[in-house]
Amino acid sequence: MATIYLRPLTVRGLSLCNNIVQAPMAGFSNAAMRLLARRWGNPGLCFTEMISSSALVQNPLAQQRYLFLYPEEGPVAFQLWGRDPHILGEAARVAAERGAAAIDLNCGCPVRKILAAGAGVKLMEDPVFLGKIVARMRQSINLPLSIKIRLGPSLDRSNAVEIARIAAEEGVDLLPSMAGMVAKAMARPADMSGSPRW
Repeated sequence: MATIYLRPLTVRGLSLCNNIVQAPMAGFSNAAMRLLARRWGNPGLCFTEMISSSALVQNPLAQQRYLFLYPEEGPVAFQLWGRDPHILGEAARVAAERGAAAIDLNCGCPVRKILAAGAGVKLMEDPVFLGKIVARMRQSINLPLSIKIRLGPSLDRSNAVEIARIAAEEGVDLLPSMAGMVAKAMARPADMSGSPRW
């Protein structure tokens, strides 16, 4: 009976065969894995691994392993990470030129090297600044734009709804949310009690 939840989805002119999404997974969601996902699960949209926005702007050819698309893949969203609004805007433009069907900004990664750069879930600590990043990315592309967030940046701060409102005002089309705080990033099971209801 799960098929009753499947339905086509259109986001900013991008038509998807269904509302199932293969999530971005660092180290896993390369082109080969995405092809397997298409074959065995047929998601409406697949995602790349995280791509460094600064590396993409400085040398796109060096990022080819992240940018490679098979012709038969169907729509693929490119997930970017970074902190600088200008660089993220330019990276979104480059990704669009390289065949991205949509762009996602990672605002949920808890990995140390991403946090040290002030990116990933660190962006959730300053919703106003995050809004400026989204606005700059929105100016650069006319593709669907999403930001992947958590319930909050720490156990004592749940600001997903505040961020969702700011991001929507600045032009975000989709808002995937992970059910957990950064301190529980690897905990199982997911904490659905704090999931935003909008």
